[in-house]
Amino acid sequence: MALRRAHPGWGPRTILSKLRRELGEPPSRSAIYRCLVRHRLIEPKPRRRRLKDYKRWERSRPMELWQMDVMGGVLLEDGTECKVITGIDDHSRFWATPCEGSRPEARNPPSCPQLPER
Repeated sequence: MALRRAHPGWGPRTILSKLRRELGEPPSRSAIYRCLVRHRLIEPKPRRRRLKDYKRWERSRPMELWQMDVMGGVLLEDGTECKVITGIDDHSRFWATPCEGSRPEARNPPSCPQLPER
């Protein structure tokens, strides 16, 4: 606390580096941060939201919105180039991966995998 009062611009990281020089084993940076907050020498930063706090949005009916991704430059065994196009239906989370290539079997894959239910 004395270091912070003597140097108001120093934060937990700078104080930690100064304490490393003076002490053999200083406290952690998070401990210094908590001490500065407890003594009201710094304002606490807002915490990141937890994943369970996020609301996952989805469309109400199938086929309303598809998220598409195109990847090119995939070389097939015979030397031809294939462009892989993936699409995810935002309602059902159905995942389709047709392949646009020179071979008919590459254009029509035998099955499209489906994402697991969440």
